[in-house]
Amino acid sequence: NMEKTEPTNEGDILLEAAQKRQTRGRRTKGCSNGILNCLRASARTFTELNKRIDFSQDVVFCKDQTLKLDDKEAFTNVLKKFPWISYRSDFKEINGFTSDSGWGCMIRTGQMMIAYTLVQIKLEEYKTPESDPVHEKVLHAIIPMFFDNQMEFDAPFSIQNIIQIGEKMYNKAAGLWYGANSVSHCLKECHDRYNTKFNSDLEIKIFNEGIVYEDEITKVLEENKRLLVIIPQRLGLKKVDPAYFPQIKELLGCKLSMGILGGRNTSARFIIGHQEDTLITLDPHYDQC
Repeated sequence: NMEKTEPTNEGDILLEAAQKRQTRGRRTKGCSNGILNCLRASARTFTELNKRIDFSQDVVFCKDQTLKLDDKEAFTNVLKKFPWISYRSDFKEINGFTSDSGWGCMIRTGQMMIAYTLVQIKLEEYKTPESDPVHEKVLHAIIPMFFDNQMEFDAPFSIQNIIQIGEKMYNKAAGLWYGANSVSHCLKECHDRYNTKFNSDLEIKIFNEGIVYEDEITKVLEENKRLLVIIPQRLGLKKVDPAYFPQIKELLGCKLSMGILGGRNTSARFIIGHQEDTLITLDPHYDQC
């Protein structure tokens, strides 16, 4: 029995709630949300999504990938470039949990961002178009780094490694929800600790409170390294302040953008593009056994 009968503190109460959510998620397979969200509709196939998109307006994705009107094939091809990582069940137990359903959505969202970044770096090294068959080979090489049930160098970004680091850095056990800031720092630690596995020249810099130090960026670039800059920000109290919408769209359309980790408590999304004022996101709330 995983439930605690007498929670003694806030952490115990949160863990008990997460364990109850996990039980519900394993019964329903976590299918309350779709993979891709656009125009407040959810879809689990590209064909279904294409039917819901308003192709009378341009669609903008990360890295300044602007799709012109009625280009459904290009829309599908761009989406296929983004690794999708979601809830999993029946993985190697983490402190009594064998599923992250109900509490691991921001962790999965962070994994998607790092995976997408690593894929883009490898493609640039090969200097090949993303339509080339090597793109699929790169995906197959990167994705195992995020597999569950693995530890240490086999899968440096596994949820087991992330939780292990989170417990040490933030006292966040499995079952507790991680925010974008804590996930970012855990993923950076995973990268720094296991960088020899994939021999990457990537460096991750996290600038808290929106303060970016140009000298730190310049130093990395002068060393001829790749740089992923993460800037944790809260753009409103209970929801995003509309005043930030123009900046969000501008950031997503930047040719150097790797996406946005967005959402709120227990409801995270990987934001990869927009159509006018509507965001396009990858949704981790789907339980893959």
